[in-house]
Amino acid sequence: MGRAEQILVTHEHIDHVIGIARHPDPAGIAPRLAITATQRAALGQFALEGALPEAITARPALDLPAAARIAPGVVAAPMSGHSPGSQVIFVQRADGAEFLFIGDIAWTMRNIEELTTRPLALNYMIFDPPEVRDRDVRAQLRALHDLMETDPALTIIPAHDRPYLLALVAEGRLAEGFVQHP
Repeated sequence: MGRAEQILVTHEHIDHVIGIARHPDPAGIAPRLAITATQRAALGQFALEGALPEAITARPALDLPAAARIAPGVVAAPMSGHSPGSQVIFVQRADGAEFLFIGDIAWTMRNIEELTTRPLALNYMIFDPPEVRDRDVRAQLRALHDLMETDPALTIIPAHDRPYLLALVAEGRLAEGFVQHP
């Protein structure tokens, strides 16, 4: 993260933000953070001392009331439902390849293909606050399903579908780890 031009996250759950909340050089990454106020507000609970370093709290939050260009080829769009600070991140690489990082709207591509959500019990055991399934997540799954069918060149990236992600690596569409581009 220390070499990234910008650092974005799809949402504020521990497995997506702990690298920011507990980064050994918060002053070094703070200028690169492009996180919303909702995302930043959740970070403190994951910090080692229970509070974020001032370098991170003093950083202006990303104001994202609607889809916005974050950098060349990068657009973030708010997508609450899985969490209040959820967003999707669209990336178009210089070679024209397009990716949509959806965080945990769906954990696997199967969720999108079959229009299924996670087991209901997980909604109350893990997520605080619970997902807004009927109004938001189900509609988002439907939109992702339809998008996948109408734009097969778009690569949708769910955060937790390891076999799918490894297949994308094997195909050369993704690389494991962080890759430095010229």
